[in-house]
Amino acid sequence: MINSFKLLLIVLMLSSCKNPNEKSELQIYTEKSTELISQIIKSKEIECSCLLEMRHQSLVEIMSESRPSSNNRRELKKALKISSDSIFDKQNELSKQFRIFQLNLNFDMELLNLSQLDSIHQNVGSQNYREVLWEKCPTGKLSISPPVFNETYDIAAIAVGGCPSGGELGIYNLINDEWTYIEHVYIWLSQ
Repeated sequence: MINSFKLLLIVLMLSSCKNPNEKSELQIYTEKSTELISQIIKSKEIECSCLLEMRHQSLVEIMSESRPSSNNRRELKKALKISSDSIFDKQNELSKQFRIFQLNLNFDMELLNLSQLDSIHQNVGSQNYREVLWEKCPTGKLSISPPVFNETYDIAAIAVGGCPSGGELGIYNLINDEWTYIEHVYIWLSQ
């Protein structure tokens, strides 16, 4: 009985050991998100005054709000070259944990988080909300969705928009350690 207990204890200890250098999926996702977004901001020479925090939703949920009649899931899976539903679901779930303010980005925009945006809306009402934001962000407001990556983190889908107006859901490939714009899934214009 004691030997069985010792054996069980040893098995449990060995199975719980992890390589301390092994990164979690969320750490990998965060690193790749930082690389992608930093490069997008730099390469597009975006000169917005403000970066707006997005609602804490997955990219599929965000797309469903703006394009409810489209099969957004199928379009993203195809663009990301993901055939497995379980892999896509795992990658999409990671995008729900996306927080732009937790990324180590280097840019000169004012960061407006959700609580600041909600506070402005509550204080001035919906009619004056846009005017107050334009005063605060005279050269425009940028919004960036949570990216979704394929399983190997070398293809990404991300929505970038709002500065100066409109935007797109773009597909990027990681080629020679650089994110390269490939195509857009769709574009939009705003006033």
